[in-house]
Amino acid sequence: MVRKILIIVLVSFSVGYPSKGNQRDTLDLQYCYSKARELSPLKKQELLNKSIHELNYKNSGSSYLPKLFINGKASYQSEVITIPGLSLVPEFPIIPKEQFNVSINLHQNIYDGGLSKHSRQIDESQLVIAEMDLETQLYRLNETINSIYFNILNLQEGLKILDKSLENLASQKKLIESRVKNGVILESNLFNLEKQILTIEQEIISLESDRNVMYTMLSEWIGQDVTTETILLIPDSPELEQTLSINRPEMGLFESQRNLLDAQYGISNINRTPKIWAFAQGGIGQPNPMNFFEVDPETYYIFGIQLNWDIYDWGQTNRKKQVFKMQQAIVDTKQQDFERNLNISMIKQYRELEKLKEILHKDDQIIELQEMIVKSTFSELENGVITSTQYLTELNTLIQAQIKRAQHELSLSHTYVNIYTSTGNNLNSNNIENE
Repeated sequence: MVRKILIIVLVSFSVGYPSKGNQRDTLDLQYCYSKARELSPLKKQELLNKSIHELNYKNSGSSYLPKLFINGKASYQSEVITIPGLSLVPEFPIIPKEQFNVSINLHQNIYDGGLSKHSRQIDESQLVIAEMDLETQLYRLNETINSIYFNILNLQEGLKILDKSLENLASQKKLIESRVKNGVILESNLFNLEKQILTIEQEIISLESDRNVMYTMLSEWIGQDVTTETILLIPDSPELEQTLSINRPEMGLFESQRNLLDAQYGISNINRTPKIWAFAQGGIGQPNPMNFFEVDPETYYIFGIQLNWDIYDWGQTNRKKQVFKMQQAIVDTKQQDFERNLNISMIKQYRELEKLKEILHKDDQIIELQEMIVKSTFSELENGVITSTQYLTELNTLIQAQIKRAQHELSLSHTYVNIYTSTGNNLNSNNIENE
């Protein structure tokens, strides 16, 4: 049976969500996901997207409010309308060449065929797309956190095994020193043992340096100092009885893109429906634009109702509909490609789980046998039957077997986490501690 996944000692943080520099007793992946999302500069887009939507929504809602604007024009023209012979008629007005017109105009939307309603639907769809696109980008942070998180665990587990080996060698060194002093074995065996101790200490320095780099990276992502004092919790790895459903944010993004295209498809029909609005205009002009024979500055006004109906657009609407359908087909193919790639990845990861379980079973058998070999060869070394070189060869084999088993065990947990991350499902809340 595969033994429970390890908890490795890392950095300490205080309880809650402290700022960088504070400490917390334990960390888990869900907490790191949350902090990485919270600190990501991309998170600021959430407020910006909502602000953009609110402004667009208000603009769409104002389409039924009256629109008031001012027009003005002043000109001088070389010729004006004249009627031959009328200039001889007393007091007949002469149209001036200097002309001006200033007016206030009012437009009130009465019926727009549902254009405002559909415009709001498009605004809503665009907001959802922006939110889902942001969620997709933020979700990718989980994969980065997983990589750093399990790198730390692998390095920490390797350090644990080397520390334990170093302790065993230190105690064995005392026994060898005694045997050398009594002339049972040669002093060169002691030198080999001391060299092995130095080699392991060298490996420990290298792993500690790599681990500290990972600590720094994790600290930057979650905004908290990571040291060697916090327990890093690893989710349990239960049997997956069935394939997990896909809950990735990309699926919501594809759906929201289709909804936007549906709304745009609908608005293409509305562009050809009748539009009705009321209008009013009042102003002053010279000559009066309502009566050109009033050549002095005069006030005027006009009001009424106007209809606009695009009866024939030479097939533009139909071509736009065809474009929308093609764009929907493109979204469908993108989703199919995403699901296909994900399914292939999941097949690989499920098989990886089965492989690691079998390997771990063999690891246990190998370690059990190698421990017996090391015990036997050390006894032979004590009695001068073999050299320290032969013993250290077997000891290194045991150390490597233990490191490989730890790596395989963490790989099992990492694969389990990757399956949940790849499918967009929440991790198992059960966490276990290293004994």
